[in-house]
Amino acid sequence: MKRCDVARSMGVSLMVYNEANISDMIRTPNLHLAGRRSDRVDDVPNDPRLKSTDERFAVFSVRSIQSHGLPLCRKPENGIVVFDLLEIPSNYYQLDNGLRLQRTDDGDFIIDNVQYTLDELQAIATKQDAILLKKQKIAEEDERQRKLDAMHAATSFEALPEDVKKLIRSVKIDVESLKDPTRFEAMLNILRFTEKRDFRTFAMRNRHVIKYTAPEDDPSTSRLLHRAQQEAVVDPKAKKYFKSSELTGKGGFGKVFFAEQHQPAFNMVAIKKMKHTNAKEKTANYLELGFLIECQHPNIVKYMSSFLFNDELWIVTEFMSGGTLRDAIKVKKLDESHIAFISREILKALEYLHYKKIIHRDVKSDNIMLTTDGNVKLIDMGLCDSLSIKEHSNSMCGSAMYMSPEVIQNQPYGYPTDIWGFGITIAEMLNGSTPNNSVPKLMGMYRSACYPLETITLDLKKKPSAEMHQFFSSCIHPDQYERPTAQELLNMDFIKKAAPKKVMSDMLVEIFLANALMDTGLF
Repeated sequence: MKRCDVARSMGVSLMVYNEANISDMIRTPNLHLAGRRSDRVDDVPNDPRLKSTDERFAVFSVRSIQSHGLPLCRKPENGIVVFDLLEIPSNYYQLDNGLRLQRTDDGDFIIDNVQYTLDELQAIATKQDAILLKKQKIAEEDERQRKLDAMHAATSFEALPEDVKKLIRSVKIDVESLKDPTRFEAMLNILRFTEKRDFRTFAMRNRHVIKYTAPEDDPSTSRLLHRAQQEAVVDPKAKKYFKSSELTGKGGFGKVFFAEQHQPAFNMVAIKKMKHTNAKEKTANYLELGFLIECQHPNIVKYMSSFLFNDELWIVTEFMSGGTLRDAIKVKKLDESHIAFISREILKALEYLHYKKIIHRDVKSDNIMLTTDGNVKLIDMGLCDSLSIKEHSNSMCGSAMYMSPEVIQNQPYGYPTDIWGFGITIAEMLNGSTPNNSVPKLMGMYRSACYPLETITLDLKKKPSAEMHQFFSSCIHPDQYERPTAQELLNMDFIKKAAPKKVMSDMLVEIFLANALMDTGLF
């Protein structure tokens, strides 16, 4: 037996064992601990291990420790033994592979050598992955900070490397404008996002660094993670439930297929298949699944089921006959009544999300589905964040041409960033393409961050009505706190121009029939 640490306080011995030493301590199964679990750290002597936020402990005041009736170790009366543990679904506690702690009816604890269920194994693996991810993220942040401390701060445009200065000049950005500190910082953020080149001014380096919080430790997302882990079913037969699958989309997130589901009932469905191998992938996948399960609304794609199959997570949603808003824009120019209808339906989805304290963070035409029966639905919850506890989000994420000024400038942001993305989508419906679509991504993001009203308004090809202009302009206000809420936008006069659903349905049937014919190569 290896004793990791012995601390003495007020004449009481504290024995601390970690998971690596449990197998050394327990030579035989059916170890009996007659005693009670303490839920209070105050009940035990002061020990630094117990103050750690990175570890989980079971603390027991133990009267006796025996294995098959024989004392396992000598210890003083009223001693306390502390074990690392992971709680699992059946209300047992995992101590080590093949060992778990069970509370008996008389209040004692028994360590059993048992076979875990698939659900228990899945929960154990997920929690261990989450703890590993947290440690990796903290290590990565420490390494990033070390490199940041070692690098020279970027004091001006002239202080940047020659290849970076050449890149900035090549996209026709006025380098004189970069003398403004706010614009220069925005450019550095854009370089980090688009080119993966990390430069910071002294001011950026000296600002408060937000420490990484693992999703399972963040009250905003831990509940969603747990729910998703319970929902996803480990099923080696999952593939047999579907047939005639057809690839309809792919990207960094994975692949989406349309398929026929035959069990438990016949349905046409969409299956999103995502790699599910390492801790980072698993946490991101479970978060997306958790948000999708949480958000049940007529204007959000409907969740149906999920499976863990081989090294993938499959998320099954309703099949929507039609296509994305971007598909529709490519075929037909939309008039204001069509735009008002689509805007109303998307705002209903955003109003619902924001009511539930969720920001989508990737509102764009590719993430809006239009069906041939006239329904409009928001899809892809992969970048959602919860503001149920925290007041704002900080991550620089989203799609470049839809990204709000506050995100590009690396400011704290919230629900208004969705309204900005929605406003850019309105401009896309008017123009047939996003504002700044004709310029390189670097320039487009710089314009959005530093000259939003000037560049986006001038890019509009159609002259909008007064109601449309007021509606659209309010969505792209450069000050996020001046943008209206989704609920306020729903009450504006422009929404009253919405076409009837039957008119939209007929138009969408025509659009997506044309798309289907073009895909065949016959037209």
